[in-house]
Amino acid sequence: MDFDTVAKQYLQDLESGSNPCRPSTLSAYRSAIRVHLTPRFGSTPLAELATQNNRVLKDLVKDLRTKYKPASIRLVVTLAKQVLESPKNENGLPLYPMQWSADFIDLPAIVNQNQPTVTVDEVNAVVKEGPDAVLYAFLAASGLRISEALALIKEDYSDGTVHVRAGKTANAARYVDLASPIAAIMDKVVGDTKPGARIFRTHLTTLRNRIHVPGFHSLRRFRSAVLRRSDCRDLLCDYWLGHRNVEMGSRYAKQLLEDVAFRKEWAERVGTGFIVPPHLYHEVAPQAVEVQP
Repeated sequence: MDFDTVAKQYLQDLESGSNPCRPSTLSAYRSAIRVHLTPRFGSTPLAELATQNNRVLKDLVKDLRTKYKPASIRLVVTLAKQVLESPKNENGLPLYPMQWSADFIDLPAIVNQNQPTVTVDEVNAVVKEGPDAVLYAFLAASGLRISEALALIKEDYSDGTVHVRAGKTANAARYVDLASPIAAIMDKVVGDTKPGARIFRTHLTTLRNRIHVPGFHSLRRFRSAVLRRSDCRDLLCDYWLGHRNVEMGSRYAKQLLEDVAFRKEWAERVGTGFIVPPHLYHEVAPQAVEVQP
């Protein structure tokens, strides 16, 4: 099994898997792999690359630094990591488990990156009214990516907890616990959803055309800021956000994160970070599942 074979299967899964990429994103990934990774690693067996994974990426970064900007280099390295970790065994686990050392690889830092955020006043404004108010409130209170939220079906929600089954990274599969104001709204929304149907069925294109915040990811950053300002442990914050944490694989972390009562207690203590309008439960919730033409 060489790198080129695995890379082709990786791209195929992104194109036709359960959570496909947008065509523009897939095109960028194909180009990056074709230009930077296949010529370098194409015929190399994956097992060989896995044994020296940090070294091969360090050398790759060193060569790319002379011609490309940090953001482009980081994208290429991310794709290389994902391709290398994409083959799974019969239990659905990585065939070649790898540990990465960012310091050793020496990835360049991105400075002055445009990462729009929203203030609490802006979140309070967008959750007050409109057909997307429930979705905005859910994104700001859960920290889910827009692609993760739109992929949710009725069976992915139960008793104030959302089950994200897969997503952008290896850490994306997780359970996200909601504070009671949002959980009450989601109980209503999910209760009105048919079995097997998506919870939020508005098309992403429609949402983008009428978005009232500077990008859906700004709501995810808002949730991250709320979590970081609280006393909640970084381990749990990273777990809810689907971020990597060095503690994540430990036995202690596993026991902690499987303690549902512990997670729910902290979800309640952290809260939403914004004001959930009382009328949202009664008036706007039914519109959250409106199917757009």
